[in-house]
Amino acid sequence: MNKLLLSSFALSTLLACAASGPVERSARADAEQIDKLEGRVAGESVSCISQRDVRGHEAVGDGLILFQGKGRVDYLNHPQGGCPNLNYGRTLVFRTTSSRLCSGEVASVVESVSGGSYGSCILGDFTPYRAAD
Repeated sequence: MNKLLLSSFALSTLLACAASGPVERSARADAEQIDKLEGRVAGESVSCISQRDVRGHEAVGDGLILFQGKGRVDYLNHPQGGCPNLNYGRTLVFRTTSSRLCSGEVASVVESVSGGSYGSCILGDFTPYRAAD
């Protein structure tokens, strides 16, 4: 009986998350995104980026991830459903066997010091931002 109850709860939770639709962005989040990308020009979105071209990542606004490139290009990712648990002191852990990060890949959100888990995010497409010439 307990397994059936737990399975029902898990299923209803999953359905509630799936039915919640797109994440609403706040004005503060939009302003933070504009600050981080000011003076840059967006390019055509791509589904994958090479991990060797990325030196780090940070949360931007409500659930967006900015991957800092090693060169003149940074990549903004809009995770499916957002990534609200990614904030100061937390990082993403990828369990990929390739040298690329791609849309649809699951990233775990962990606390940097303790390693505590805070859920996961599903990456979306990557929008490149280049410095305006």
